[in-house]
Amino acid sequence: MDPDSTYIDPDVTIGQDTVIWPNSYLQGKTAIGQDCIIGSNTILRNTAVGNGCHIEQAIIEGATLATGTIVDPFTVLKGAKSESAQNSE
Repeated sequence: MDPDSTYIDPDVTIGQDTVIWPNSYLQGKTAIGQDCIIGSNTILRNTAVGNGCHIEQAIIEGATLATGTIVDPFTVLKGAKSESAQNSE
């Protein structure tokens, strides 16, 4: 994580061994599980991310991502809920 270009609100929780790449914004009551990868240029706002998720260059607001969810680059989700182990929206 690069503290000069990564913004994390005080209410955000991040699980062990999760990697946050530069230029990411974690806002509101976002909760990220363990062993996740949050790619560069990702915005998460009031979102619950399960363990082992991989998110690349996405904007996600008010969503719940199940364990193992994969979110492809340039995805925009609002209020979505993933249920499968792998989900590319």
